[in-house]
Amino acid sequence: MERRKRATFQAKPYIGIQKEETSSQIKKEYTYNIEKYGCPIRVHYKSPFKPTIEVYLGLKYLGVVHANYIIWEEHRRTDFFYNTTMEQVGCLREAQTWESMLSHSVNYKHIGDAWGPENYRSCYETPGLIRNMHRSYEILNSSNSVFITWPTDHTGIYLFTVKVLDSNYSFCKLTAHFAVDTYGVVNRGQKASAKGKEAGNGSGRKKDDSKQLQQSPLTLEAMSKLLDDKYDLKNSTLEVLLKEIKSRLGALKRESEK
Repeated sequence: MERRKRATFQAKPYIGIQKEETSSQIKKEYTYNIEKYGCPIRVHYKSPFKPTIEVYLGLKYLGVVHANYIIWEEHRRTDFFYNTTMEQVGCLREAQTWESMLSHSVNYKHIGDAWGPENYRSCYETPGLIRNMHRSYEILNSSNSVFITWPTDHTGIYLFTVKVLDSNYSFCKLTAHFAVDTYGVVNRGQKASAKGKEAGNGSGRKKDDSKQLQQSPLTLEAMSKLLDDKYDLKNSTLEVLLKEIKSRLGALKRESEK
């Protein structure tokens, strides 16, 4: 499922709150510029995600970016994943990743400076080292099969920056910012509480049913029906005996109605 986010390059000093919920119910809060990142895009934790980047010249819409791009989380969160490997996308050599780019870049001041159009190298151009092709492919494109997936044990708000990698697409440094708010994870405490309530309700119903049975008198008609249901009247000995019992029950009923 794709989510659209308009590229924007201006920011004002508005403050929002980033909340991170974990399976241990510990909550962390950060401040962030809500004008810069916008209102968070709500995404269910089971839904794959890929932003669709659109380019505007002022207010004039220029189109969707079809070039390769990368994203990173401003607080260095690593609890999101890529659904496709280098081998699955058909790379001829190991593709660049955030791990490899950060390990080879020593003079960057910000994480976004470590990887960009100036040092981007496609994995499709020339064959090369193919030792670790099972690793995730971290370069997104509007037409490829790469999506972001989310953890299944907690939710949170992610502050992403996106940067266009292809130097042939534009001479400008094209970046944009957006936030994602994942939801839908039920933590262990909530599951236990829900099961406890169900068990409690079930126990209460059983007690109520038992109480009603104890308080309900067994009528003569009910006793007669019970005998019919419980015993096989085709048995001749039982048949005579049960007829006698039912006859006496009928007499008792008539006696009680006088």
